[in-house]
Amino acid sequence: MTINKGKTNEELVQKYLARKKVREQEPKPIEEPLEEKVEGENGLVYAVDKIIALFREGQDDIIITERDNFVNAICAYRGILYDAGDDQTIFITQANAPIKTLQGDVVTRSRGIQSLCAHRGVLFDSGNYSGVYTLATDTSAVNVLNSKQRGTEDKHVLTLCSHNKRLHHVENGKDLYCTIGHDFIQTIEPCESFVTNLCSHNGELYHAETKSIYKTLTGEKIAEREGWVRALCSHNGELYDGGDYGMRETRSNRIVNYSFVKPYVRAMCSVPPEIVDEITFRAGKQDKSKFYER
Repeated sequence: MTINKGKTNEELVQKYLARKKVREQEPKPIEEPLEEKVEGENGLVYAVDKIIALFREGQDDIIITERDNFVNAICAYRGILYDAGDDQTIFITQANAPIKTLQGDVVTRSRGIQSLCAHRGVLFDSGNYSGVYTLATDTSAVNVLNSKQRGTEDKHVLTLCSHNKRLHHVENGKDLYCTIGHDFIQTIEPCESFVTNLCSHNGELYHAETKSIYKTLTGEKIAEREGWVRALCSHNGELYDGGDYGMRETRSNRIVNYSFVKPYVRAMCSVPPEIVDEITFRAGKQDKSKFYER
């Protein structure tokens, strides 16, 4: 065993890099060309009332799981799928298990969760309770709006969105804020009722307000629906919306024919190919009667 006496870390690093450069310049044996790896497209996961499923064009969708109460939010975060809703907790979707603290206690909220958002490596949630929460390193809840000086202690935040490297939310139904720092951006107009959803798509911010979908910063209406819009999702270069009418490709108004006859789409999420592969691999025998329940 050779011991490098008296050499500094910098000298050892430089010696390693010099040897690496020599190796890289040595001629390599001729090998058969490898087949080019083709990256798959993202998959679309959605919730119809209490059921979470993976959409598959031209095939039966895969039922992933079913909750006791309505599912209002789905989020892919660090290669793992999460969901939340009126059960008042955040589930690791495929494991069918709620998030727990290091002490083994289930992480719960006081009322239903309406939104999950992955932003700069952190998972945030909000809903029919005061503030916006994140899970600290010990998975205890931290309210990032918990400041009486900001007047946010009683604010219910129904939608979150990561856009242009900033986390956004809506207060008072139509006031748009940057969440971290609580910087006011603008009052969303037109808005006759309240904003139900925010979505970042191709560099622009969109929102849904009851039955209409707008470009948030300009107020341009891009779509109108016959029912309540409950979800927006940027997926494989297209904007999608879902609600009491089913699911649509927003700009083209194309109907997305998912497997359920029930039209109530409550949440959508574009998930990476590795999650699609895992869902497909884990899929057991499907109870197709669920597709026809109303």
